[in-house]
Amino acid sequence: MFSQTRQSYNMLFIGLGRHVSIPLESSLGPKSEIEHQEREKSMGKWQRQWGHATKGLATKEFFPKIKDRLKTKINLKPNFTAVTTAHGKTRSHLHRFRIKESPECPCANGNQTVDRLLYQCNKLNTEREAPIGYISTEDNWPVGKKRVSDQISKTVYQIYKLN
Repeated sequence: MFSQTRQSYNMLFIGLGRHVSIPLESSLGPKSEIEHQEREKSMGKWQRQWGHATKGLATKEFFPKIKDRLKTKINLKPNFTAVTTAHGKTRSHLHRFRIKESPECPCANGNQTVDRLLYQCNKLNTEREAPIGYISTEDNWPVGKKRVSDQISKTVYQIYKLN
């Protein structure tokens, strides 16, 4: 409960028959500090749960830290979601549900998975050139999925659409 007195604010805590009034001198005072601490505590709990979860392993490879994912601006589209969850139109995934007869990649070098599409399928070499060139200026290819999601999410859409 808040009450305004002249140019300052007071926060009134009511509990177990006691009333405590704490002056909030500015928006950078105790109120925002409490909000910040609660947000940090909540993020820590969420990260621990995410770290111990047995589901979403493909997504964890792209986004190992909740805080980093929330800072990343992503234009969520069905193809991007399909890639980052590994629940999409890959032959390997569709084969699990008997929608495709074979999980084999059209390049004939193994099962068609998200990893194969991002890193290995020779039919997508041309589409991979731009992100490899971009990342190679700062890092060595192949890079981890987190780096891919950070730097080339638009290209992931294009690679996945072509297949």
